[in-house]
Amino acid sequence: MNGSIIAITGGPGLGKSTLTKALADHYHAWAILEGEEADLPERVREDIRDHKRILELDLFFRNKNVSDYLRAQKIKEEGGIAMLDTFWMTNDVYIEEWLEEGFEKELLRHMTSMDRGFLPPPDVTICITASDKTIREMIIKRGRAFEMNEGVLSKFVSMAHAQEAFFRKANLPNTFYFDRTGLDFNRPEDLRRFTEIIDKHMNLTIPLADPVVRFYRPKDKDVQIPLPAEDQIGN
Repeated sequence: MNGSIIAITGGPGLGKSTLTKALADHYHAWAILEGEEADLPERVREDIRDHKRILELDLFFRNKNVSDYLRAQKIKEEGGIAMLDTFWMTNDVYIEEWLEEGFEKELLRHMTSMDRGFLPPPDVTICITASDKTIREMIIKRGRAFEMNEGVLSKFVSMAHAQEAFFRKANLPNTFYFDRTGLDFNRPEDLRRFTEIIDKHMNLTIPLADPVVRFYRPKDKDVQIPLPAEDQIGN
């Protein structure tokens, strides 16, 4: 079976993790998730809430995204399907949007340039878009305490639009855009809109006789199947 990497992108709070898990269920794939509020160190939550220490914030998520993508590549090499709710190219957007011009920004630009030298794009990229009103409503609905102020909400709305603009300019192969307004990713007819696109552009073989295989966040109480110790990446 040919392995594949499918990545979901889009602004914060738009349901990327929900869609990733729904697609992983459908394709009996591995779901590699960025994590929820409780999974983030307190210092990182503080950095997001107060918009400070942006260099370390960008480095934290860059390191996690690269590590997760290397894991996804290994799954693909072994013939599996890896679903991610973000991936390493989104780091470029945060660097451009959140860092002031200067030495630190140039350092991170150089770092992401090197990342592009050894990390390929996903086989399919799905970019979730939404109106300002929908973005705000969904961020508030998920209820992360460190996001509940106007400064963070405004930055996240701006980030959602910046991500869409970035990926349209990047023009990656097999990239598709969906306005998530009114969509319920757990509703079969809505999920079918995504699977039809993926099936059309990917030759995926779903092991229907096998159990669903997932790789969730370390703190998730759902099914967890870690890689063997000798194959752990970034540990």
